[in-house]
Amino acid sequence: MAANQIDLSGQGAVVTGGAAGLGYAIAERILSSGADVCIWDLNGDVVTAAVTSLNGADAGGTASGIVADISDPKAVATATTASIGQLGGINILINNAGIS
Repeated sequence: MAANQIDLSGQGAVVTGGAAGLGYAIAERILSSGADVCIWDLNGDVVTAAVTSLNGADAGGTASGIVADISDPKAVATATTASIGQLGGINILINNAGIS
């Protein structure tokens, strides 16, 4: 059965908690639908590895990453400004980050 396809070409997406697990899978899917994705996560090494992996898949869109603590309003404001600069705007926000 073919995967459900949505055309997200030209869109910019932010996925919090996007460097691993469900957030990473969401970022993969958004990329494969043509959007550019900026993942936000706490661990810089994991963000770097995830961005490298996502861009290596040649999935359609381009991935970037920002180290950000979404429990800190100033960090969120800084990450938002940086994401807008990288993506040209934020059309999609997936608030996936959490504490387990």
